[in-house]
Amino acid sequence: MSRVEFYHGKEPIFDKFGVESEVSKSLARKVWLKSGGYIYFDHTEALTAIDVNSGRFIGRRDHDANSLRINLEAARLIARQLRLRDIGGIIIIDFIDMVEEKNRHRLFEEFIRELKADRAQVSVAPLSQFGIIEMTRERIRPALLFSISEPCSACVGTGRIVSKTTTVARIERWIQRYRSEKGDRSVQIVVHPDLAQFLTDGIKSRLRRISWKYWTRITVIPDEDMTMEEFRFLDKDGQEDLTMQFMT
Repeated sequence: MSRVEFYHGKEPIFDKFGVESEVSKSLARKVWLKSGGYIYFDHTEALTAIDVNSGRFIGRRDHDANSLRINLEAARLIARQLRLRDIGGIIIIDFIDMVEEKNRHRLFEEFIRELKADRAQVSVAPLSQFGIIEMTRERIRPALLFSISEPCSACVGTGRIVSKTTTVARIERWIQRYRSEKGDRSVQIVVHPDLAQFLTDGIKSRLRRISWKYWTRITVIPDEDMTMEEFRFLDKDGQEDLTMQFMT
């Protein structure tokens, strides 16, 4: 208890002691190094990939020395971030390539030294000739990223969303299947407002082209709750949801 003190300052305690910035850094995909380089942290179902980049062209002159300086700084930061982020499982680290064996050896030794502060059990394979370290870290609890975040409702965790052009192509294929099986020539489509504008923009709009091609009257209904990848088709009265009937 003697190590605990009541904080009386007016500045938020997280700001005063740099906790806020450390949390932000621990959630960021890209983390900058003081040397000008940067590190990417990418999580997949199978493993965590960590990529070290120089951030700029370091030139042929003293290439190994500059690469070593960036790599050493990255090794210290990565070892710390593994602890802060609670990253477990298989981890692949891609350092900047270095020609001289002594520099690769120094980097590996520095990384191992930094890992000694980690209470979790780690197993590290030697640094390869391509500058890659494969390691495993004991998974004590879910990684910080997954503990205080949730999947993106738009991309569902992929980090990407389908383009508007691709979604329009899916809409057209739906209309094609609908017209081949139904006699009705009128439907309503519910889409995100941005996609609605993309469909109806211009005199020769994409919606008009599809309507003429399949002789179908299509009424567009914008809905903020829809994602850019989603669409719902309703009958002409808006009473029955037809979407899944004509999906592949």
